[in-house]
Amino acid sequence: MDRKRVLVASDIHLCHVDWYGMENSKRVKRFIEDVKKEYEKDPFEMLLLLGDYSLDHWVLI
Repeated sequence: MDRKRVLVASDIHLCHVDWYGMENSKRVKRFIEDVKKEYEKDPFEMLLLLGDYSLDHWVLI
């Protein structure tokens, strides 16, 4: 049986809100870099992104 590897991620939240003190564009760039590193370490056949792609209507108080 062939092995198939799937990388799963969720709650990407591409939006105007900075999270955990990190500017949104830097956080997204970091996510992409981390996915690439994981692929280089052990290639996967599929990247499955589960919901919450954006959160444009919400603002931190």
